[in-house]
Amino acid sequence: MGRRGWPFLALLVFAALIAPRADAAVAPTVAAEWVTGVTSNSAVLKAEIDPEGLSTSYRFEYLTLVALEANLGEGREPFAGARRVPSPDVGLGSGNSAITVSFALTAPLNALSPGTAYRYRAVATNNADVTPGPARSLRTKPSISPPRLLDERSREMVSPIDKGGGSVAAPMALFGGGEIKAAAQGGALTYGSATAFSDPQAAPPISQYVSERSPNGWSTTNVSASSESGGYGDEPDGAPFKLFSEDLARALLLNPRRCEPAEPCPRSYSLLESATGVLTPLPSQASGMRVLSASPDIGRIRFESEGDVYEWSGGGLVPISLLPPTAGVGAAFQAASADDRFTFYTESGRLYRYDAESHAAIDLTPAGGVVGVLAASADGSRVYYQDGSGLELWDGGSVRQVAAGAEATLPSDYPPATATVRIAADGRVLAFLSAAAIGGYDNTDTETGLPDTEVYLYNADSDTLLCASCNPTGERPSGSAAIPGALVNGTTTAYRPRALSADGRRLFFESTEALLESDTNSSTDVYEWEAAGEGSCAEAPGCVGLISGGRGEGGRFLDASADGADAFFHTGDSLVGSDPGSLDAYDAAWEGVCRNPERRSPATAMPVSRCPRHRRTRPPEPRSKARATRRRAT
Repeated sequence: MGRRGWPFLALLVFAALIAPRADAAVAPTVAAEWVTGVTSNSAVLKAEIDPEGLSTSYRFEYLTLVALEANLGEGREPFAGARRVPSPDVGLGSGNSAITVSFALTAPLNALSPGTAYRYRAVATNNADVTPGPARSLRTKPSISPPRLLDERSREMVSPIDKGGGSVAAPMALFGGGEIKAAAQGGALTYGSATAFSDPQAAPPISQYVSERSPNGWSTTNVSASSESGGYGDEPDGAPFKLFSEDLARALLLNPRRCEPAEPCPRSYSLLESATGVLTPLPSQASGMRVLSASPDIGRIRFESEGDVYEWSGGGLVPISLLPPTAGVGAAFQAASADDRFTFYTESGRLYRYDAESHAAIDLTPAGGVVGVLAASADGSRVYYQDGSGLELWDGGSVRQVAAGAEATLPSDYPPATATVRIAADGRVLAFLSAAAIGGYDNTDTETGLPDTEVYLYNADSDTLLCASCNPTGERPSGSAAIPGALVNGTTTAYRPRALSADGRRLFFESTEALLESDTNSSTDVYEWEAAGEGSCAEAPGCVGLISGGRGEGGRFLDASADGADAFFHTGDSLVGSDPGSLDAYDAAWEGVCRNPERRSPATAMPVSRCPRHRRTRPPEPRSKARATRRRAT
């Protein structure tokens, strides 16, 4: 070849190098999968598939969850024997953008069974490869609507009919607070109102009440202490009651004091015995004291004042430090065991556990990167934290990942600001919020196209994570779920509503999405998730049921007993025939057991029965109290 042929040869070689090759072809992409229109025997499967420039065809595969688990148990491909629809595969063309496809599973060829769990996926094929999408969940609705309430619960009106023309205040409605708490043993609830009723001895800006169940129904006592006029200011001092003991027998009150606008107004407190009305002033040599935490009986209280921490346990205020001596200047307290032996703190992005007996601290996260600490077990053997790779559990020396992703949890899950997270006493169960797509569930909102927030439950014993608030059918959500935070039910962060039962087998949450057909109001309602084998739930891994009415104006979660048998909520709906109107506190009470029949009343110290004389098993159709009030006014 002559000299003149070399440039032409070089050009040919260069063209061959840059030309597309068959072995460089790109496999199709399954960008999204979801299900809509789920009924008892039908559903519509949908997917977004990108052909990636090559002629592509698609199909859906589906089978029951039982069949999929059998395949896994016998070492077969998960979708072995799955039904394929449409058949044969349907062509999509050879575009370079995602195309939405769908297939309706209907009778007679593809009828689904009522109340059955399925798994499905989309499969896309082109000359480069076959791309199966991830397995997604689908659960058909039962042929017969289940009972509206789990565990044969029935709704009882807790607050009195006569409220002096007023109403029960919702969380955060009174000076940014208003103390709301259920007795740990059940059968009693304390709450506030801007109106004084039930034989008031005083009329502070917020009147405080204790309602209790007896054999004759619910009775209410006004426990507000007398005070001078104008003794309470605005937020946050407008709410006299700051904290109640676990049995509601004792309460911590802010002492009233009138101050001039330019005059310092230091806070001081007293303890109230609910049964006797006796007030015991607490020492107040520290100025501007703010409640940090307290023991269940309020026998020990920690206060913060201008950055210093003080503890009261019957004598004077004793200055203490929440941080151990080993902590550095930039350290931050996170959590402690119930007996204060173990203290968890962060420093320079690392999480430490200090042992007060050995006076030694161990670094639980040598790699650093800790973003926030969610919660620790009562004995200090377990702690959950978020780092750059996901939600992690440190369990007795070993670390396992609960959920992957730098945004697996929300900042609201980290105490003490709001702390929407909840933990079982032994640390084996954790409830938290997430806006991430965890566990294969598609949390893309059907209206906004943005991710919705859902409530997740992790069980350390089985190392399983499930979405408690996700639509049971597997359909995309139409609203977010929530766990009440630390500031929702009171004016301090010392108590958070018991959204999770002590054993972690019952969870209460709020949702704007209708998770059941009986929820028809398009408003926020209170739901219960219950583990399989607990109460009336016989469906793995758990059951979802309504707590509030699901119709009319909906409801807000207030609190629950430690075992979850009493679930209190706030509503403007009349859910029993004796309720004439206004905003009230209700209890969705479990009839499965009658607990503590000799429990003592916190307000009267008299024995009361856990079981009421009568419960209406099927409440009347709820009606809007606001509408009923307007009708009476006209």
